[in-house]
Amino acid sequence: MGNAMRTIAVMLAVFGFVSAQAFADTSPSPSTNSDNNGLQPPPYKSIWHIADNGDAVHWQSGLRCDSTVEGFRRTNVYAYKPNGLDVSCNYLDSKRSLITIYLTRRENDTLSDDFEEAKRELTQAMPDASTLQSQPNQLIASDLSWVQILYSRQDGKIREGIWIADMDGWTLEYRATYATENEQSVFGEISALTKLARQSAGARLTLCAKAPVPIRNGTIVTDQNQIMQVLILIGGTAIAAAKAGHDQHLSVRTRTWCVEGPVGSSNPTLLLWHAVYDDGTEASADKITPVSADEASPLMSELDPTLNLVLALGNDGKPNAASQWVVSLEDKDHTWILAIYNDRPSEVDLSQLANDAINNKAKPLGGYGSDGKNFTISVPAKN
Repeated sequence: MGNAMRTIAVMLAVFGFVSAQAFADTSPSPSTNSDNNGLQPPPYKSIWHIADNGDAVHWQSGLRCDSTVEGFRRTNVYAYKPNGLDVSCNYLDSKRSLITIYLTRRENDTLSDDFEEAKRELTQAMPDASTLQSQPNQLIASDLSWVQILYSRQDGKIREGIWIADMDGWTLEYRATYATENEQSVFGEISALTKLARQSAGARLTLCAKAPVPIRNGTIVTDQNQIMQVLILIGGTAIAAAKAGHDQHLSVRTRTWCVEGPVGSSNPTLLLWHAVYDDGTEASADKITPVSADEASPLMSELDPTLNLVLALGNDGKPNAASQWVVSLEDKDHTWILAIYNDRPSEVDLSQLANDAINNKAKPLGGYGSDGKNFTISVPAKN
């Protein structure tokens, strides 16, 4: 859960990512704690996706916080860390019952640590809260194993509750404040929110837990002839795909992105992800995303099966000793190739490439793109 008290949301100092074609830094000013009405600024698009109907999805976990659930209305969403690995959604009903759902990826803390911290935060914020002498049994209809505690306030008129459970290394937590006579409706709402959390974040996190974190020990390709060969093959594949009317990277199998955590030590915060297929097996793709107020293009690192097949055919059908990985960045109608690797690039290399792009230091090897009429391939000029 981190060290920050959750009575006040931590606002993020956010910087935009790079415009790939110009590799220009487009950083907006750091966000403020509130707008003129005392409300949280719009959610950062690198952490939350807000649909047109108001439903919210947390990118890092897949958690859905719909705009309304069982008569409760979502009032806001928060992020407590700039990496988006600690978030919450607040819900309020017509009787002024308040429920907050938290989802936090645990690092070194245990579930018991999180429970003790939640109790400490609540009792510090509400000194008149006293533990109920008789704690009820399981209150949430769910397959999760919960630890819970209820408190009484204002001579028994108000109840405060904490519920905590594990979801594949993430802590799912609820805190509720409600009039005692409204207790059953609150329990029903928490059960409904849990069902939604299990269907969304639960499914994603379980899938991601099936595959281990990939090994990244690739080496960058510096041979100019090999680089040129790969660029031409990539461009040719892109042109053929464009003529066929689809993306050359389009996979028949659906990929799910699993967040690993922050990489590098730069500002903005950079997150490393890897992809898995719907059966939990490795999908041979990584990406790095920045904390961003607006939508930002990720730095992509992918094993290109078509490219590797063609290279093998050019090698008398023998498999290459190392697979070719391509690191790229998209900008509007152009894709820029930043590096080519033999085997999977390390997180250190990927974070450095992302930083170079942000700081206008990246020098693309080449690229390809379309303006809607013509398809072009860019290659480095000969010295």
